[in-house]
Amino acid sequence: MSSPSSASEKPSPAFSLRDLELRFNGTERAVFQNLCLDVVQGEFLSIVGPSGCGKSTLLKMLAGLLMPTGGELNRHSTTAESSRRIGFVF
Repeated sequence: MSSPSSASEKPSPAFSLRDLELRFNGTERAVFQNLCLDVVQGEFLSIVGPSGCGKSTLLKMLAGLLMPTGGELNRHSTTAESSRRIGFVF
C-alpha cells in the first residue's frame, strides 16, 4: 500500500521544453515558437505531422544535434550513460 504523499507524486520528466524556439540562420520565420512539452522517463511518444512541419528537427534538438535559438531544453538524466542513450528512427 502506498503512502498518500507517494500516490500524488508525479514522475520526473526525461525532457522538459519551455518556450522553445528555433530559427535557421537568422530567418524571420520560426520553425518552433513557444513550444512547451514534458516527456516522462519510459514514456512512449509519437510525433506525427505532414512533411516539412519540423518532426525530425525536434528529434535532432532532443538528441542534442541542434541547439534551440530560444527557450529552455532540459535533458534530465541521472547518469552519463543514460544521457548517451538517446536515439530515433525514421
